[in-house]
Amino acid sequence: LHDITIEQSVAQMKEDFTNIMVHELRSPLTSIKASTELLRSQTPLTPEEKQKLIQLIFSQSNNLLDEVSLILDAAKLEAGLFTVRKTHGDLKKVIQDRVTVFFPQAEERFIKLITDIDPDLPNFSFDPNHIGQVFNNLISNSLKFTPSGGEIHITAKKNGDKVEISVSDNGAGIPKDKQHLLFTKFSQIATPN
Repeated sequence: LHDITIEQSVAQMKEDFTNIMVHELRSPLTSIKASTELLRSQTPLTPEEKQKLIQLIFSQSNNLLDEVSLILDAAKLEAGLFTVRKTHGDLKKVIQDRVTVFFPQAEERFIKLITDIDPDLPNFSFDPNHIGQVFNNLISNSLKFTPSGGEIHITAKKNGDKVEISVSDNGAGIPKDKQHLLFTKFSQIATPN
């Protein structure tokens, strides 16, 4: 007998993954389209409003590129071709650059982005692109689930010969019974009601 249970499970996971990716790609594309239409319209905008729209287009374009990179990375992982490209760099700058991208979005929702980065963090070898993607995911998820008026804290500090990084918020959090799904391929935890 041919057991199709595993095949059905994998097919369902792939369908879920496709639905998640469509949702994740549609959101920044919608923001970019709406901002561009507003800039092209005859509606009079102040220089500050134009700058905010340009910043929104920039940040959402970066989000879109990051999502596409994640899809490509997932395909490379599947094929066993994923590589980490370490370079000697400044983690403080990578963190600050990624946080800056989210300031307009946080400001729009009255959420404070608070950074506490140890100024004495040494430069060392790491993969800035993939570490940047991790920060994007963590901060983006925090923004999704932090209520208006909330706070997101990004910290980085030395702990012996290691660097400890934390992104925390005062959102609902992930229920204990769902935490085992965090590192499961093609899974997404439903938004709390």
